[in-house]
Amino acid sequence: GLLRVPAARVLRRDADPPPPSRAAALSLGLLTLGGAAAVAVGPALLGVIGADYRPSTGLLVLLMVGAVLSGAVAVLLAIPRARGDVRSVVSIQWVMAAIVLVGTYVGLRLSGVLAIGVAFVASQVVGAILAGRLLRATRGATDVAADAVVPVPPALAQDETPDRRPSPPPPASLLICSRGRPQLLLETVESILAGDRLPEEIIVIDQSAEANAPLAAIGRRDGCDVRYIHTAEVGLSRGRNRAIRESRQPLLVLTDDDMLVEPDWLSTMVEAATAAGPRALICGRVLPGVTDAVDGFAPSTIEDVEPARHVGRVGKDVVFTGNLAIHRAAFDEVGLFDERLGPGTEYPGAEDSDLGFRLLEVGYAILYEPRATVYHRAWRTWDGYVRLRWDYGKGMGGFLGKHIGLGRDRYMLRRFRDDLWRHASRVVRYAHCRSRRQTLGDAAYTVGLVIGALRFRLVTARRARP
Repeated sequence: GLLRVPAARVLRRDADPPPPSRAAALSLGLLTLGGAAAVAVGPALLGVIGADYRPSTGLLVLLMVGAVLSGAVAVLLAIPRARGDVRSVVSIQWVMAAIVLVGTYVGLRLSGVLAIGVAFVASQVVGAILAGRLLRATRGATDVAADAVVPVPPALAQDETPDRRPSPPPPASLLICSRGRPQLLLETVESILAGDRLPEEIIVIDQSAEANAPLAAIGRRDGCDVRYIHTAEVGLSRGRNRAIRESRQPLLVLTDDDMLVEPDWLSTMVEAATAAGPRALICGRVLPGVTDAVDGFAPSTIEDVEPARHVGRVGKDVVFTGNLAIHRAAFDEVGLFDERLGPGTEYPGAEDSDLGFRLLEVGYAILYEPRATVYHRAWRTWDGYVRLRWDYGKGMGGFLGKHIGLGRDRYMLRRFRDDLWRHASRVVRYAHCRSRRQTLGDAAYTVGLVIGALRFRLVTARRARP
């Protein structure tokens, strides 16, 4: 049977797109502005990743001339394929800007004003060609349907009335992976053990250099087995997969080693997972917690107060493994976390996005339950913000690059384009009203997104082929 439900997002095109001449003028202006933005942002971003940059007036003039000339080339390449789609035309500049930064960095390594200028112009032209190919590939792709079709479990496809008696809550295994945060990890486990419901077991995979003796000594408390496993392996996805294999219960609850939980958190998660059934995941609310460092901040928070249900291709990331309940059968169906993605790997992020996408593709639902609340502790300092955004962007690029190469359709190409546009445009739109660090963070994410996607397609995917 089939169940027709409203889609979470519908992409629509304008009924009357602007004429090509208008699109060309707008694109040329933004290409030139984007070239100037690349020149302005490039030195600071390159400084973050270690380049020795000493600009001169002559060099800046050369770069600006290169931006205008190569911008004109990009317009000639892109406009005939755009057919008035201004958004698609403008999007190519952000691909080019990212490649410009990489090309300029190569020029810096070669040294010399002439080498830098040549690298800048060459990277703009290469970026225009690649962007034109991307634009051509995405033209004509079907939009997300207004209604998403989701398979119904066989039991509900029959004419018989389903048994609606509440199922007893299944026993749960709680999984935590950690590396280099012994005190935060211990306090996370203690907050779970102080809750009004305890799991049947807590499995801790610790990849730290030294074992956590206080945690290993807990053993069993109030009927809950605390199983501490110290390992030399590295990688969050690898650690989570080890925890899944070690677990014994049908329901798996995941959190991170820098969270503190509400007393009713686990009971709320288990009840929601039981009510939703085995073909659904539960994600809870993540609020910023106490500040554990001077000028600290907490990333990856979800503060929405309304419940939500996601099915089909929602066009965004809706799985957050810092606060997640999932039935073991889901991993049996789609596989474990991709160990090429996530912190501790070459693509340090988006392992949860990859899992969520694979589950949505086979008909699972992802529910957001705001009553299940954890607190993400603010132990990170703002000095590491730009690097963190670079990691997030590269991880997301790896995830998108992985699925772009599978060749099923062009959905992931559109996601890549939209993510690139969203973050890169913020660099220009909000530069005047935000801190320099936040602007650099968006620029770092944008460049990391492009590099991650290209590297996964050109290196990692080929390496995995037999």
